[in-house]
Amino acid sequence: FSRTININPGNANTRFIGSLNTSGTNTFSGSIVRSATGRPLNIEVVNAGGTLAITGVIHGSDNITKVGPGTLQLGTNNSSMTGTWLVENGTLLTDNFPARIGGARPITLGSASTSGTLRFTGTSATTTTATLAVNAGGGSIFNASATNFSFSTSFALGGTLTAGAESTGTLRFTGTISGSNGVIIAGTGKVAYESAAKTYTGSTRLNSGTLETTAANYIADTSNFIFNGCTYSTGNTTGFS
Repeated sequence: FSRTININPGNANTRFIGSLNTSGTNTFSGSIVRSATGRPLNIEVVNAGGTLAITGVIHGSDNITKVGPGTLQLGTNNSSMTGTWLVENGTLLTDNFPARIGGARPITLGSASTSGTLRFTGTSATTTTATLAVNAGGGSIFNASATNFSFSTSFALGGTLTAGAESTGTLRFTGTISGSNGVIIAGTGKVAYESAAKTYTGSTRLNSGTLETTAANYIADTSNFIFNGCTYSTGNTTGFS
């Protein structure tokens, strides 16, 4: 679909664009124009096996909510967008973060009852200062690239975070992770806790892949450490207590 989509003002719950495909990818290549405030937008990918690729520019200053269990793929830099992102359900897929979401825009994963996923597939090492939040339904972040993907900001866990790498690149957290919920380590690659202690008090569950902590006390004593088939590494040859 290559036509420009103009978003008019009105009830936020009535403004949806989306895709009904059960497999494969549908593409919107035209611009999405929100020329005034009061025009938040819901983008829905109805089926889990379907992908909606938006390769045109998204304009406007209001929030965008990704809904539905399918995948939304962003294929161009959205420098004309200044709103926030809520990945309420399904997956947001991007090869250039955070430029694809409009720069260091705040991004929230999950709703009160559903889980949202951010998946990075870029080819260049990326460090983002985007503000991250996880709602009660939980959220996931996966680095599916062969290069490092790093979050430098601190954030609190309003729900469980699943974190993992799916290729040779590392998923790095260099800010503080706080809150009463926990983290699940998944994927086949490495997740690294660096530069700041992770003070969350929920469990740290190692399901697969590798968790590396690069200094002592980077996981709170109150966080139960659960091994389910994962590697834990200090990243040090001398070790620490």
